[in-house]
Amino acid sequence: MINRILKQSTVFLLSGVFLAGCLTPSTIVPPKQYILAPDIPVSQSESVGLSLGMRALNTARPYAKPNIAFLTEDNLLGYYPDVLWAEQPATVLTRELLDVLDASGAFTDTGDAASMSRPDLVLTGELRKFHEERSGEGSSAVVEIRLELRNPKEAKLLWAETISRSEIIDGSGPEAVSAAMERTITAIVEQARFSMLEKLTNF
Repeated sequence: MINRILKQSTVFLLSGVFLAGCLTPSTIVPPKQYILAPDIPVSQSESVGLSLGMRALNTARPYAKPNIAFLTEDNLLGYYPDVLWAEQPATVLTRELLDVLDASGAFTDTGDAASMSRPDLVLTGELRKFHEERSGEGSSAVVEIRLELRNPKEAKLLWAETISRSEIIDGSGPEAVSAAMERTITAIVEQARFSMLEKLTNF
């Protein structure tokens, strides 16, 4: 009889422990988020006397989510666990491009093409690469974008360029990748501004 009571008590005790574990909320640790904030120098340019509207950059599928991506020598794409970009990289690049072009003074007005009334020029593009590229010699931050500038009234292509840049990553881990990505974004934006304005001023 005593043994039976002891067995029942043990079962009830174990059941209580099990249920407590199931009902107690587990602690969820949110992923770390890294902000991309490149410091891009601004330079003045000759005015082209036209307004510019920009559409948000499209994103290639591997970079559609804010995961921090890496590419191995075997062409395998992977993502750092438990870390994210605080914003979509395409959003950062769109904003930085528009800010630099606006600050250049080259255009009579700049902004989101969807919010402007018939801009003279429309800039569109795609973010094609945004990852850490790993090799036996080290790692680099790689960014590639495609930009196209059109006259929307004539659907005429005025300028187009695919711009690729890479920067060596000093160190390892997401912190080092973030710092190198900021340098790469700066190089991409500066090249885009120079190439586009050079084309417009030489029409």
